[in-house]
Amino acid sequence: MQIYGYRADEIIGRHFSRLYPREDARNGKPERELAITIEKGRFADQGWRLHKDGICFWADVVIPAMWSRTGELQGFVKLTRDLTEQKFAEDELRRSRERFQRAIESAPNSMMLVNRAGRIEMLNLQAERTFGYSRDELLGKPVEMLIPERFRRQHLKDRLFFYADPKTRPMGQGWDLNALTKDGAEFPV
Repeated sequence: MQIYGYRADEIIGRHFSRLYPREDARNGKPERELAITIEKGRFADQGWRLHKDGICFWADVVIPAMWSRTGELQGFVKLTRDLTEQKFAEDELRRSRERFQRAIESAPNSMMLVNRAGRIEMLNLQAERTFGYSRDELLGKPVEMLIPERFRRQHLKDRLFFYADPKTRPMGQGWDLNALTKDGAEFPV
C-alpha cells in the first residue's frame, strides 16, 4: 500500500473506498468496479485515486477477482501504478497541440503539415479554401495530389531531399511550382 501512503496496519480491514476521491466514493465507483470484477473476472481502469495525505494521483488500476477451486469468490487484488507524471505530460502535450492548431487556423495563409511519408497531417481553413477540398478529403492523403502531374516526380524528389537534411530554408526559392485545386485549376505557389 506504499503507493497510497498507508502502512499495512492502517489499511487492512478498512473499506477500499478510502482509496478513491470522495466524490467517486460517494457515487459508488468502488462498488461498481467490484461488481464488474465479479461479472467479468477482472477490472481495468485509469483514473484519480486518493493518497493517504489527501492528494490525488492518476492511477492505472487492475482488479482481478480471486476464486477458490470450487468457484467461490475469495476476494480481490488491486494492482495500482502511479501515472501522474505521464498524465500531466500527456495533458500538456494535448494543450500544446491545441494551441498550435489554433495558431495554424488563425494564419492568413494556407498552411499544411506533411509527414516524412508525404501524408498531410494538419491543415488550416485557409488551405481548405485555397485548394477546394474539405479537411477530411486531405488529411492522410499524399501531398502530391495537390501538385500537377508534370511536377509530381520532381516534388517527390525535393521532398525526400528536404527530409534527408531538414532545416529551415526559404520555401521554393529558385523553383517554379504550381499547385492544383480540387477542380483542376493550377496556381503558382
